[in-house]
Amino acid sequence: MKKLIALIATVITVTFSCSKVEAQASVHSCNVNQKILIENVITEQINALTKSDWKSAYSYSALSFQKAVPLEVFKETI
Repeated sequence: MKKLIALIATVITVTFSCSKVEAQASVHSCNVNQKILIENVITEQINALTKSDWKSAYSYSALSFQKAVPLEVFKETI
């Protein structure tokens, strides 16, 4: 179950985080620092998910994701 949660969290986070980082940096590919930032976000989100801290896990999602997907839907999906 933890592996499934980690996989889902990783997919969600990477999908939305890289585009968020790109928008902030105005580039189309992630540099080393951006990759480290994304890895840190993924790690923190996975840590929150393993503790069933849904609100915290959700907070690591991109704002565009949060606007499109309510917390309850996020929780039910995970």
